[in-house]
Amino acid sequence: MGKDYGPTWATLAVGYLEETKLYPQIRRHYPTEIADRFEKDYQRFQDDTLLINEHGVSKDLILELFNNLHPQLEFTSENSETELPFLDVLITIQDTTIETQIYHKKTDSFNYLHFGSNHPWHTKRNIPYSLARRIRGIVSNKGHRIQSYLELRKRLITKKYPRPLIDDALKKAESTPRLTIINSGASKNAKEQTNITTLVTTHHPVLDKIGAEIITISARAGLDCLKGTKLVHAKRQPPNLKRLLTRTNIFTKPKKGVIMCNKPRCGLCIHGHNNLLEGESIKLKNGKVITANKLINCDSTNLVYCIICPKCSEFYVGECKTLRARMNLHRNHSNPGNITTPPLKVNQHLKTCADGHFLVFPFHVVHTNHQITREAYEKHFQKVLQPTLH
Repeated sequence: MGKDYGPTWATLAVGYLEETKLYPQIRRHYPTEIADRFEKDYQRFQDDTLLINEHGVSKDLILELFNNLHPQLEFTSENSETELPFLDVLITIQDTTIETQIYHKKTDSFNYLHFGSNHPWHTKRNIPYSLARRIRGIVSNKGHRIQSYLELRKRLITKKYPRPLIDDALKKAESTPRLTIINSGASKNAKEQTNITTLVTTHHPVLDKIGAEIITISARAGLDCLKGTKLVHAKRQPPNLKRLLTRTNIFTKPKKGVIMCNKPRCGLCIHGHNNLLEGESIKLKNGKVITANKLINCDSTNLVYCIICPKCSEFYVGECKTLRARMNLHRNHSNPGNITTPPLKVNQHLKTCADGHFLVFPFHVVHTNHQITREAYEKHFQKVLQPTLH
């Protein structure tokens, strides 16, 4: 889904379409008894759905109703009378009994964290138990569960997990009642503490000890700001070699250039006076080329810009804090209907030569918002580019 809020958006979007379109369609096509049963037996997690079809309803019609919910949504169906996967659960019907097993996709590589990795000890220690607990909660048949335990044990041994740690985790998971595991999500939410203050440090053998000491000292100090809260030490994952390499800008240059913001009421864009020149660079009348140093649009601030006369291509270089506000001022001073004499030579020229119209290419974003720094960059580019409208 990409972003963290993607799953939530999927849940809300599909849920809204179910309530407003799917259920009313079902009630139009089928009797009340079948429609009620449909809503009861229909299960969904985000955009994955499961439906028990007791009444022999046409599968093709159901799929057609789903695909008519929204033009951007396309559903596919998988049907079986004996077994069907839903998320990571394989649901199997044996005579009149429903059994569940772990479902692994064909592409599952079982690439669990290696025991020698640089991670907190409690994280590595908890992985065998978490995986065994998952098996205990999902696999209903004891024979299948033992087989899943053995397969998990082999995979963890290849990742160098100690055998006693694995065996203790399997024993602990198997001794936990299955219903306790299945209902653990609801009990966790009920006991969730809201007044928690978290100290976050990047995992390191030394920093972990410092973080624990800070927690202890803070608890003893009895600080007023921490009263009524629980202080917890959390550890973020340190960057590994792959992350350092794939997130660096050495191999991929950031995108640079001037683009329109396309806001409906923007005076610079095509919706307004169409003053903004787009592109990565432009060639001036004297043959010099200016290139944007960053990605710039109408909302950008702390800039050096170049104004070009569309009639004769003479140009001006200036600086501004806010591009849109500065161009509004230039437009006002260059307006032929303004009877006062413009204060700048560039506005006097645009007023007579181009009937007040001009083009602007903002090309350099200054790293601070100090006017002195912007003026220094302005003088530098005026010296280099040699504009004629100063």
